[in-house]
Formats: sequence, structure tokens, C-alpha cells
Amino acid sequence: MPTHEIYEASSLFQVVALCAAIDSGVVSAPGRLRTLVLCTNAPAPELAAPLEESQIVAEASSRFTSVVSLNTLLYPLAPRDFSPRARDMSWVRPLLSSYLGVGRGADVVLYLESLQSDPGLALARVFWDSKIVVHADGLMVYGPSRTRFPASITQRVSGILYPQFVPGLEPLLLREASPRHIPLPLEDLKATVAGFVTEVTEAPVPGEPYALVLGQYLSALGVLEPAEEFELSARMIAYAHERTELLVVFKPHPSAPEPVLWRLREFAESRGIRLHVARGGAIAEFLFHAYPPDLVVSSFSTALPTAQFGYGIPVAALGTDLLLERLTPYENSNRVPVTIADALMGVDGAAQSYRERHGLGPGTSELSALINAVAYACQPDLNPDLAEGARSFASWHMEGLPHTAHKEPQPAWRRYIKLKRARAAGIVAQAPSPSTARDLRGSRWAIGAFRQLKRLSPARRSPDLLRGPSTNNRRKQK
Repeated sequence: MPTHEIYEASSLFQVVALCAAIDSGVVSAPGRLRTLVLCTNAPAPELAAPLEESQIVAEASSRFTSVVSLNTLLYPLAPRDFSPRARDMSWVRPLLSSYLGVGRGADVVLYLESLQSDPGLALARVFWDSKIVVHADGLMVYGPSRTRFPASITQRVSGILYPQFVPGLEPLLLREASPRHIPLPLEDLKATVAGFVTEVTEAPVPGEPYALVLGQYLSALGVLEPAEEFELSARMIAYAHERTELLVVFKPHPSAPEPVLWRLREFAESRGIRLHVARGGAIAEFLFHAYPPDLVVSSFSTALPTAQFGYGIPVAALGTDLLLERLTPYENSNRVPVTIADALMGVDGAAQSYRERHGLGPGTSELSALINAVAYACQPDLNPDLAEGARSFASWHMEGLPHTAHKEPQPAWRRYIKLKRARAAGIVAQAPSPSTARDLRGSRWAIGAFRQLKRLSPARRSPDLLRGPSTNNRRKQK
């Protein structure tokens, strides 16, 4: 019975990473049927450049039997809106099988970018009897699952495919399903990137030394207001210029609106900063290989660790302190990526102090303990076995901190785990309840009043004052 592999991807970096996994033999096997399913998930897909028109996809097509666009099939619906009802599966599966070229009786293996949302979850439901490998293109692979999946999904998850963005750090995604980890070494990713660069000949940057700033379009996710994101991008451009005094190349998120780029050009001109906006299909890793910058600046882009650990390029993460406060709810899927960027690459004084004081770095036990503690705080019900480690981590950081009567000590983990969340998850002891606190305050007031009364009253009268009116006096009063 033939095996048909379906690879779903919504970004060019995912396409390159999947090609690297196939080229290196990490996944798949020669002779298998492979279909690459492209999903343009921009807020307005009809205004975005279709992935299938990219030179990268044209080069990648040689690895696949066919390349199809889910946007074309579903139009006017977007891929993220594809969620067929159970009663429609009888005709949806034959339709998709025909469109994807899946033959009758074929064993289907799904390589999905995410099970947290559609279309990945929808494809898993349509091909209900297929094996599932989740491929991760970002730092979210090191964080916990956002939701609890039914057994019909978790029992079919056979592996997690991920580039080794942070050496020595183990993924926590879908750990409740006990999947096999399938790491893609960065050296294999770099080899495939080098092959793609020879085909993508357009030079996206001027031929001179430069600093690279990567935008992320966080306002589209509701994390920041548009004005705040503009200020963060301007701050990153200014920081890159101050650090290097070179030309600054700003590579915006593909969905970033043009008016924002106009304002950034005006900001750079007002500060005397030479700014070049690089729009186009070249992913950041292409620049790292063919036109390596002197510095890479972003907030928590996945390109930061690939630049630092894959290409040895200096990096800086800005705005992570703000994002750690703004991410809501606390278990937001970006919580762990922002934590990693802040702890390893953050330029904020508190982040640098933590990094230097505890020797934090890739492959260290401190980093693993921090990420496990944050993951447990995010999803304690899905990861109860991480509870003891999280408590030990918090307790160890509390040791040796100065205690005063009026100020609670601030251990390093408090930057990443809010105190209220830590108490709710049982990482630290619960605070006294409001009623208990009021009782304690009342008791302290009573004791203080008693001592003040005793101090001010004459010694010979204190017993009477404390005892109250005598029996005779009470009779006279009656």
C-alpha cells in the first residue's frame, strides 16, 4: 500500500525547513509521494503575495510530487476558516483527496504546522486515520500545548519535527502525547539554505556593511497597539544605528501596512539614520548566508536564534520586557518564545543581570529549569509532572535574597512568572486570604493599643484600668 505524505506550510521559512528535513533524510524516504499544501494565512490573503508564486516554492517543488494552494480550493474562505462539520466529512474527504492527489487506499502521513488551529486541525479531522507529525518553524515548539486535545488526535501524533533553534533545549509542545522528537540540526538547515540562495539571485540589500532589523507586526496579534509597535520598531532602528553606525536594513513582516513603513522612513531621516526597507521573498536566513549583517535586532523573532547559534551573528532582543507584561492571557503561546529571547538575547538591564549572575545560556540547566517553570505556570493541568521542578526552581532562587520588613524580595523568576500566577499554580505558597489579613491587622492593632495604654497609665492604676470598673462602682451606677 503506497504512503502519501502531505506537508502543510504557511510561510516560506516552513517550506525551506521542510525541504531541509527531506534533503537530510530526517523525515520521509525516497520514492514516497509528497504533496506540499500552501496556506496563505495573512489577515487579508487576497492582498498578500501568494506563496505559490515565490521563487523559493519553485525551487522546492522538485522535492514534491505536487504543490497545491489551499487558498485556491477554499476561496472565498481563507484556510484559517476551514473547519468542516462532522456531517460533511463524507464529501469533504473525497474532495480533498482528489485535489491533493491522494489515491484510494493510500496510507496518509500528515506533516502539520499546528494542531492548535485550522487548517491544521481541520486536516487532522478530515484524514482521521492518518499519522501526524507536527513540524515547528519557531520557538513555540519549546512551550506547552495551548489546549487539551482529544485522544483521537493525541494518539495519532507520532513526532515533533523542529530545527534545533536553541542547542540543548528540549521541546515541550504536545508532550502529553509523548511524541518522538525529530531534531533538524542547524547545519542541515544551513546546507539547504545555501542551495536555495544560488537560485534566488535577487540581492535584497545594498552591497555594503549593514545592521538588520526584523519587524514582527505584533499589533495584528493584539499584543501591542499600532502606535506602540511603531515606537518599538523605531527604537530597534535607533538601537541598531547606535550599536553599529552602519546602514540599517529594516525587513518588515509580510503583512505590515505600507503607511507604517513611510513613518519609519520619516523617523530615520529625522534622526540622520540611513534606512533601507527590504521587501521581497528572501527569508532572513538567506541574508545570513549570502549577505551576513553585523547585527540582527528584533523582539522575539525566530531568526534571532538562527542568526546567533546557526551563523554566529551578534543579536539583540528589544521590547521583551514590555511584551512579558502585555501578553494575555498569561498562557499565551508567545510566552515561552518571548522568555527565551529575553533570557538569552535581551538587552534590558534586568535580563542581562540575570544572564550574567546565573550563567544562563543554551544547553544550561538554568535555561531548562526556567522554561519548564514557565511552561508549568502556563499550563499546570497539562504538565503536572513539572510542578516539583517549578517549585524547586522558585525556592532555589529565593535562597540568599535579602529580607526586609517592608519589601518583598524579587527573585529572577518573577520577571517571567507573575506572582499571582505562581501562587495559583502552587509554585509558591498562597498569600493570606483577605479575611485572614484583616484579622491579622486587627490583632496587631489591639496589641499595639494595649501596649500604648499600659505605657501611658500610672502603675498603681493600670490593673484597674485593664480590669474595668469595680463591683461597687457598677452597683452605684445602677
